Amino acid sequence: MDNQIDSSDLAPGTKKQHKATLNHVIGFGKIKQFSDLTERNIRLFDDYLHEHINAQSSIYGQHKRLKKWVRMALHNGLIEKDPYLLLTFNPGNINTIRYLSQQELEKLEKTTMPNAKLDRVRDVFLFCCYTGLAYHEVKNLVFSQISQDDENIVWIAGSRDKVAGNKNTGASGEYFVPLSKRALAIIDKYIGTNGKY
Repeated sequence: MDNQIDSSDLAPGTKKQHKATLNHVIGFGKIKQFSDLTERNIRLFDDYLHEHINAQSSIYGQHKRLKKWVRMALHNGLIEKDPYLLLTFNPGNINTIRYLSQQELEKLEKTTMPNAKLDRVRDVFLFCCYTGLAYHEVKNLVFSQISQDDENIVWIAGSRDKVAGNKNTGASGEYFVPLSKRALAIIDKYIGTNGKY
């Protein structure tokens, strides 16, 4: 199999996951051509993954990505049969997301951090919580995305990478997030706007 992945439409984190799966396929060593995508080799690949990965949910993720490649190969006529057709794998324990309460957020906000680096990490986390933005969106945030309307409401405008990068969704992925006082306080702390946006 070609060890290059067409990743032009993938977010950086997703590219990293696909690269990890590709490295596992290469390390396994028995799937080198499309004709090697057999049910037997997929079972052996599962055994290989169990020797190298502890968490069942992570193993399931490797299969999920390989299965996507298999479906693409099937769609493009590179293989005649889906080796995953009669196979099922345990997804493992998928942890339920537990959200922080308002009291927990306030406690974190008031906690004195031992150094400036941890203080900044805490503030970025809180900013994500207060805005609903993902970490990579906050990381790439620029001042020009922040504006104030006629009613003095401050907004962040941008586009979500995963939606905007997927040409098949038909969605623009644009978002407009009004900023709460707590989110504005974090911006003021690092940009020093003094209420002028």
